[in-house]
Amino acid sequence: MMVTLKYIPIRIKYLLILSLFFSLSLISVKAQDSSIQIIKIAVPKFKYFYTDRLSDLYVTTQDNQLNKYNKRGELAFKYNENRYDTISVVDLNNPLQILLFYSSFGVLQILDRNLALQSELQLKQLGYQTITAAGLAADNNIWIYDAEKFRLVKLDPFGKVIKKSNELIGLIGDNRLMGQIWEQDNFLFIRASGIGWLQFDDFASFIQIIPIPDMNIIRIEAEKIWYMEDGEVNQFDLATLHKKLYPVPGLIGKFDFIDQRPALWVKSLGEEIFIYKER
Repeated sequence: MMVTLKYIPIRIKYLLILSLFFSLSLISVKAQDSSIQIIKIAVPKFKYFYTDRLSDLYVTTQDNQLNKYNKRGELAFKYNENRYDTISVVDLNNPLQILLFYSSFGVLQILDRNLALQSELQLKQLGYQTITAAGLAADNNIWIYDAEKFRLVKLDPFGKVIKKSNELIGLIGDNRLMGQIWEQDNFLFIRASGIGWLQFDDFASFIQIIPIPDMNIIRIEAEKIWYMEDGEVNQFDLATLHKKLYPVPGLIGKFDFIDQRPALWVKSLGEEIFIYKER
């Protein structure tokens, strides 16, 4: 696959402009004569992108390839999987142990930081015929949602059951838990189709419905949830249950999807990805 890389340095000489950008980005200004580097990556058949807590970039393509780019925008590693259908979940909560979930085949894979396959779990062979959500637990075990039994189940890497929830049909009805199961700060966060986002404790006991839209979120960190709504980035505070607009710097312009990390913004526009970072 051809990947082209282009560096476009932009010098920002006025402290006022620099301060405005970094105040919106929650980035501190260290010097008056700083600059923002924009890295442009063209990815044919681009489908979706993700960032991890180390600010590395991961891109999935329509032909089921996972690419990893370093902070300079250089292609570092790639992983091809031709046996299964589309990757449903890329869980990067632990950058050293990446979880991939192929929902159509009921397959979970664990990759290392170099995108080398470490292990694979065939859920259908274990008797789980309809798994619609999955995610890596904080202790590197695995959470799944069994849509036939209406239960959250925690498995060890060999498929042995560690714990499971009560039946959830009374809570969600015919709706399904979908996509990534996020475990953060001893809580689970899961998208419920037609309802919104649900919060559980790490024993899989239900806590509350979170009032944010029924759509994929950008990330969860430090009791805050970043998500997109109507083309804007919002932040929901789990401590106060308040949400606020999270301004995107004007320098970034139009985007299809966007993500933010300290000192870093990443956006997609068509088949191109742009990384905005402090030099």
